[in-house]
Amino acid sequence: ITVMGMNSDSSVQGTVNAQSGFVTFEVTYDAILFRAFKHEVLLGEVSAVTTQGIFVDSGPLSTFIISLNLPEGMEFDAAESCYRNAETQEKIAVGQSVRYRILTADHGTGQGGAIGNMSKPYLGTIDAS
Repeated sequence: ITVMGMNSDSSVQGTVNAQSGFVTFEVTYDAILFRAFKHEVLLGEVSAVTTQGIFVDSGPLSTFIISLNLPEGMEFDAAESCYRNAETQEKIAVGQSVRYRILTADHGTGQGGAIGNMSKPYLGTIDAS
């Protein structure tokens, strides 16, 4: 779970427990939370392209999609540092918006990392028009 933003009221008075010395505060807050689930479909922006695959950022979540899980026909183009389909001229490059599915998500490290897939129907690049 990632806390995206939080507002709290800092003018709250605490109550001291005479026996233990602990202080209890009543706190009200607003928070935006984000947690990705296995098989969830997300939208994101490509942040890096490597020969092994691509990194996609969806808010605080960074997802790696290995080249085998990219849409069929995608080959790495070293000249432009992108993935390109020779038949359709579809291109995946840094800054491109994509739709992908979460295969695994690691919530234990606090880093918000995941592994994704774009090789299924309705996943892949999002047309800007």
